[in-house]
Amino acid sequence: MEALRLWRHAQTQWRVGFGGATGLDYAGVAALAGTIDVDFGWVFDLIQGLEMDQLNEWRKESEARTKK
Repeated sequence: MEALRLWRHAQTQWRVGFGGATGLDYAGVAALAGTIDVDFGWVFDLIQGLEMDQLNEWRKESEARTKK
């Protein structure tokens, strides 16, 4: 539950380039974790897995749009 709570709050911490989101700003997420009293070290692997899933989903959506 702690990882999901941090994930929900961390949606403002995406690094974005010309091609879209590239990943989370971990320094920002770590600071946010401290603010909401979540042990970032304990949930890091879970957050990283959610990040990869989200990036893959956005990549699939982008590929589908370009095929139209």
